[in-house]
Amino acid sequence: MNSIINPGVFSATFALPSGVVDNHLKIATAAQLKVLLYIFRNSNEELSTEQIASALSLHTEEVEDAIGYWAGAGFFNAPTKAVANPKATTKKARMQSEKPTREEVARLADTDETLQFLYREAQSIFCRGLKQNEASLIAWLYSDEGMEASVILMLLRLAKKENKINLRYIENTAINWIDSGVETLADAEAKMTEELLYDQCWKLVCAAFGIEKRKPSKNEKELSFKWVNEWKFDRAILVKAYEICVDATGKFSIPYIKVILEKWHSLGVKALEDIDALQQKEQKDDDSLEDELIKKIINSED
Repeated sequence: MNSIINPGVFSATFALPSGVVDNHLKIATAAQLKVLLYIFRNSNEELSTEQIASALSLHTEEVEDAIGYWAGAGFFNAPTKAVANPKATTKKARMQSEKPTREEVARLADTDETLQFLYREAQSIFCRGLKQNEASLIAWLYSDEGMEASVILMLLRLAKKENKINLRYIENTAINWIDSGVETLADAEAKMTEELLYDQCWKLVCAAFGIEKRKPSKNEKELSFKWVNEWKFDRAILVKAYEICVDATGKFSIPYIKVILEKWHSLGVKALEDIDALQQKEQKDDDSLEDELIKKIINSED
C-alpha cells in the first residue's frame, strides 16, 4: 500500500539524521526514540533532564539512559567530564558476600520507582524475566554501591553485546568500573573504550607471537598496551623481536622480548628499517672490536 503524505504537514518541520531510521529504528526503545525526537525538535533550547522527562511523561533515569544511548551512537556529544580532584580517593566496591535477599529486593522494588524501572529495562535487555540473583545484584549496585541507573543499564547492554549475560561477568565488570572510579555515563563510555583498546593491543601481540587466543595476565595486558598503543610498534616490529628471541633462546619468552623492545624504544626505533640500520651498526662495532683485538695480539707478539 502506498503511503500518501499530506503536503500541509511540511509547513512546520525539523531535520533528523537518516541514520536514526536506517540503523536504530528496529533496536531503539520507545523511550529512546521519544527523547531523540523531542531534543531534535527543540534543538535551539537548553533542555534539562527534568524538563524532557516531564514533557514526555518519563522517569529522569529513562531520559538519561536515552541520552547515553544516542551519545554512544554519535548523535549527541557526550557530557564533558569534570576534572577529578587529585586528593580525592577512588571509590572501592565493598564486594559484599551477601546481596539483598528476596524479601529485601521486593521491599526495595515496592518503594523505589527507579529500581522498578531498572528491573523492567533489564528484562527487556535480557529478553526474559530476571532471576533472583540478578535482581539482587541490580539492587546491590543501585542501592548499596550507589551506581547510577543509566550506568547499570549500559553495563547490562554490554553483557548482552558480549554474549556474557551471566552473574559473574556482570558483577566482576561492575566491581572493576567502581574501583576505576566510574560514576557517570561518560566515565563508563571512556572505560569501555579503554578496555577495547587494551583488547586490540593484546590481539595484535597474539598474532605477532603466535599465541593462541586466551585472556592475558595483568602483566601481559599492560605490556601489550605499552608496546602497541604507547610506543607505536606495529606487527612487523613485534614479529622481528619474536624471531630474535627464538633464535637466541630457542623458545618464546615475554621477558626476553620485553628487553629487546625496551632497547629499541630507547634508541628511537619506529620501523623495520631502523632495526636493520641498528643491527648493521652493531655488526660494524663488533668487527671494529675484533680488528682492534687482533692488532693488540700482533703488537704483543712483536
